[in-house]
Amino acid sequence: MRPLSFLFAPLLLSVFVVCGCGSSDDSDVEPVPDISASYNFAARLQDNECISLDFWEVFAFANDNGNGLPIFSAELEQDGVALTAVLELPDCVLAGDVAAGGAFALAGSCHDDAMERALSLTGVAEVDGLGWAVGEGGLVIEVSLSGGDSDTEDCSVISDIEGSGN
Repeated sequence: MRPLSFLFAPLLLSVFVVCGCGSSDDSDVEPVPDISASYNFAARLQDNECISLDFWEVFAFANDNGNGLPIFSAELEQDGVALTAVLELPDCVLAGDVAAGGAFALAGSCHDDAMERALSLTGVAEVDGLGWAVGEGGLVIEVSLSGGDSDTEDCSVISDIEGSGN
């Protein structure tokens, strides 16, 4: 049994050296970028379970780009890794965080008289000239017509998003 321990000790040491498990060097950690800016987003519909509802009531926080594509603006403000987005609909504020590499996730409520909406907005903000380009993004709108304190989701709309900010 003792000869086998001589084989495993160098193997174990090589695992620590190769994977860097024995190092405490944090110089390779990518910093969290400050992606605060005014953004414009365009949504491309992927799935719509809310076909019985007026499309533009579901997207009340957005405008029609002239081709039936929802576009919307948001002011993103960042404090450390905490991120907030204020959309055009009154009282429509999303909160979340941003990670190294510019990946962000935001969620919040955007209610109005017509319906209650829970929005989730995700994406990756990357430097683009003097501003930011957002790709790999998604928008999920969960609609509840029940009102009040009900957590009942009546339908949802899923979209891909792209955007830019400066």
